[in-house]
Amino acid sequence: MSADDRTAFRVLHDGPAPLLLPNAWDVASALALVADGHPAIGTTSLGVAAAAGIPDTFRAGLGATVALARALARLPVPVTVDLADGFADDPIAVAALVADLPAAGVNLEDSTDGRLVDPGLHAAKVAAVAGSCPGSSSTPGWTRTGWGRTPISRPPSTGPGATWPPAPTASSCPAG
Repeated sequence: MSADDRTAFRVLHDGPAPLLLPNAWDVASALALVADGHPAIGTTSLGVAAAAGIPDTFRAGLGATVALARALARLPVPVTVDLADGFADDPIAVAALVADLPAAGVNLEDSTDGRLVDPGLHAAKVAAVAGSCPGSSSTPGWTRTGWGRTPISRPPSTGPGATWPPAPTASSCPAG
């Protein structure tokens, strides 16, 4: 993805209506979603694992996720990649993975193998991703620690004049 793709993805978050980001699990599902008119596509770690015939458990889907991200880079819309927990405990390794992906954005989950990741470690991963792309649009915008749990950062106002949703959690930076 180019810097223009990342910018286009961020702009999609600025409108008055929420960005509906459908999830693809393979190239065929992504092509169908693009044909249906969606302006951006996300991937799903569970769907990618299921399509590859591997369990959605302790980091088994790294290869399939990276392969799909590379295949979807040719789509005419921005693609954001579900990286599970970043497929590593080391924040620097997670940042390197993100920087190498041809994606407009990523999301990093706060759990792995059915257990929550330490909140400090999760925050370090997000910070490492944001820090690996200084001056880019990679700054985290909205980070939450999972379904129904307390956000790490407060969500934006949902009152009159507020925009929703906020910027993606982290965007990959240009290769090279």
